[in-house]
Amino acid sequence: MTLSVEERFENSWSLADNIFHDRLREEAAVEKPINLRNPFLFYEGHLPSFLFTRAMKALNVESFNPDYDYMFQRGIDPDVDDPTKCHDHPEMPPQWPERSRVVEYRNRVRETLRDNDRMHQLDSMGMADMSIEHDLMHIETLLYMVLQLDKKFKRWSRVEVDAAKPLLHRISGEDFPDYVRIPEGTAKLGRNRETKKQQWGWDNEFGELEVQVNSFEASTLPVTVGEYVEFMRAGGYNRESLWQEEDWKWRKRESLSHPKCLIPKSDSAGEWEYLTIHCTMTIEEARDLPIYVSLGEARAYAAWKGKRLPTEAEWHRMAFARPGDGEETDYPWGDEKPVAGVHGNFGFKYWIPVGVGRFPAGKSAFGVLDLVGNGWELTDTPFEPFPGFEVDPDYPGYSSDFFEGKHFVLKGGSWATETQLIRKTFRNWYQRNYPYVFSKFRLVSY
Repeated sequence: MTLSVEERFENSWSLADNIFHDRLREEAAVEKPINLRNPFLFYEGHLPSFLFTRAMKALNVESFNPDYDYMFQRGIDPDVDDPTKCHDHPEMPPQWPERSRVVEYRNRVRETLRDNDRMHQLDSMGMADMSIEHDLMHIETLLYMVLQLDKKFKRWSRVEVDAAKPLLHRISGEDFPDYVRIPEGTAKLGRNRETKKQQWGWDNEFGELEVQVNSFEASTLPVTVGEYVEFMRAGGYNRESLWQEEDWKWRKRESLSHPKCLIPKSDSAGEWEYLTIHCTMTIEEARDLPIYVSLGEARAYAAWKGKRLPTEAEWHRMAFARPGDGEETDYPWGDEKPVAGVHGNFGFKYWIPVGVGRFPAGKSAFGVLDLVGNGWELTDTPFEPFPGFEVDPDYPGYSSDFFEGKHFVLKGGSWATETQLIRKTFRNWYQRNYPYVFSKFRLVSY
């Protein structure tokens, strides 16, 4: 079902309000659970500020709070290895404004957009999707922060976990092969700019690149919590030989001994619990869920198994190629539009990850499952422009600020990725040692 532009704006606002009002306590506003990000209050102001400064100014709407427009204009993504290095952004204030003032600013921006048919005007200019998708991506990154937030600042409940309990483990009786061979062939990355008229996209999606991919084997399922815990118990975090040099330096500097989605069990040394945005789960409960790790951690696990991570082109080929004729489909399962809970765990269907392999209707033509949803898929390809890339003048720093070799491409989507973002050419990216993303991985080999 295609939603109207009004419905899409209201949906993104409802999701944001669900976090700021329903999942966080009032005192959480100034908390900063991830040091490499701003406090929650900044993002509550940033979403309306972006809408006003990037989109509504194109409609010549006069600002009613220039100070907030500027203060909340752009967030931060500092270098993990040297946080003093960061792209251009406004200086943070010595003291944040009262939350009630920020909420008042947000509400006024929304009401201004609702007036005088402005949503349709932005839609006709191609700027509605930019604003909505910007908010949807921030909603997901806000949930990374909620995951790391001390439970005293959030509304802590097992209700959604208990509701999803039947989905926490693999389907009984399903027997998928561990690996499938993907034959050699071409991966057709990117999009022709003319297709933006039919489907909006970010600037890094455009430009076209054909990559000849050699035959390789791919795991049919992502690595699970239970499998990754075996790596931890085998001393994987202390074996330098398994880690790439820069990843090992980061692990040592951060004294990292486990993924950020696991926390040490308080009453049992050497044991862990699995962290959700709602509560903790036992490792037994979580054993079939995908493990969320950084690229550096995933590389170390892959080395332990004698495997590696896929490139962006390999991931694309196992997801979209059709055996035999070299043609590609729009989605791993074919050309049918994505349906949350049928083709995968996305679109906030469950609000938590579920067991791997739960959605066989979403498997690719080669039999690879869970390529979309339940966690972004890490690739070992640096985030770079495709040939013919052009900066989007409406948001010039969106991609180009991060073509520096430290960010890597992720594909697919997580449980917290709205369905609008599920498309073949969408590219997410994070620094290789940023450990907070809902990012899973699978293994490949030649």
